[in-house]
Amino acid sequence: MPIPRDEPHILGTTLKVRSGKREEVRQTLTVLGDHFKGQEGCLAYLILEEPARNPELTFLTVWRDGGAAASHLASEACRILLGATRILCEPAPFALQRMDPYPGALPPGVPSGSEESLQ
Repeated sequence: MPIPRDEPHILGTTLKVRSGKREEVRQTLTVLGDHFKGQEGCLAYLILEEPARNPELTFLTVWRDGGAAASHLASEACRILLGATRILCEPAPFALQRMDPYPGALPPGVPSGSEESLQ
């Protein structure tokens, strides 16, 4: 089933950080996150860390709709992030996963859709 373009999109991925590069990855995600938050349609940007899962970092972005998510994926900032992950993270397929929020996670009136991969 195709992703409805008018529904909110949550994009997320987990990065396996190279030894000794955790702080550099965190700083890169923070700086680029500030840029992402300024992109039209960005509703949220989160960096998630769990000490037990070291050296992994997960980041999520929430977009107003599919058009905003697609514009983000085509942006210069997203290309910079992909380049930085090639240098700072272990080689792995960079797969963004589109996820739906659980019921009640989004503000009232904002619809949710179905899970789809954006690989």
